[in-house]
Amino acid sequence: MRQEAIGFLKEQILTFEKAQDIAPENLRIKIMMSCDTFTTFYARVRQDLLSLRISNILVNLDQCGNILVPVPIIKDIMSSFRSGEVLLTFLIQPFLTYLPHHDDKRLRRIFQSLGLDPDKAEELAWTQDGVYLSYDERVGRAEMLVYSEFTERATYVSPFAIYNPVGWKYWSVHFSNISRAREVYNSVLHENSSHLAHFGRSGLQMWCSDLATDGALYLFDDRAREKSRILLTDDIPREVERMGGATDIRQFLEQSYRNSVAHREDLLESASGNPDLQIMTRNGNPRRSIKNIRFDDKLVLRPQRSFYLPTK
Repeated sequence: MRQEAIGFLKEQILTFEKAQDIAPENLRIKIMMSCDTFTTFYARVRQDLLSLRISNILVNLDQCGNILVPVPIIKDIMSSFRSGEVLLTFLIQPFLTYLPHHDDKRLRRIFQSLGLDPDKAEELAWTQDGVYLSYDERVGRAEMLVYSEFTERATYVSPFAIYNPVGWKYWSVHFSNISRAREVYNSVLHENSSHLAHFGRSGLQMWCSDLATDGALYLFDDRAREKSRILLTDDIPREVERMGGATDIRQFLEQSYRNSVAHREDLLESASGNPDLQIMTRNGNPRRSIKNIRFDDKLVLRPQRSFYLPTK
């Protein structure tokens, strides 16, 4: 099976080798193949990349369901390359099958192989207040745990389940330190709706205190985006108030992408059309069109607030 996979990969690589003939002059394509573990391979190429002063790298770690890449390596990638991104795919089943009441020792070994704290395994309990959680709710609880442990590895961490016909079995976690990378990743998810899923909230704060009553499945489709816009109507004014009543658009977006699955257009449209907010240009004039919004525009609370019942 391994030889077949390697043979198929070589066939695909031929396409890229041929592309060198028509590539732009400033684009160089260098293809390397290795059957080493990623740990060994990364140690070999890391210094080469740094010596060439390459700061933009994308590392795609598809592990066929196994956790083979130690978490400290991900942290090293994110700290060594200014614009580095990592896509990590792994099997979700170990988190959901081997819970404490099944085999605590095995679960702890799985957590340790991930570089996670095994003492937090109990946070993946099947029940909440004596009531059994649904499969989606367990996914949500696992998602919160993975995020809490991975969040220190990069500025922006996006852990979402990958859809397949028989359920949510795999996770794809995106790591980046640049808000633009998270913005583009969010856009890609919405353009390919129903490929990945988040379970929780869909406004500015994607986590909720009670998954059983407040959480919902977000599939990055039109229906999910509509619900997100409703929540953003309440969330954005509260966030701007927390930030002192005014903030520039760049800071607002950078902060929003830390804990939100919202699309950039939804964030700006919800802010621009909100009765309690106003977007002002650098010269102090109201910004009329969201198409012309600049990063140095100001998002400010209006002096006179509207009256409406907040949504849940």
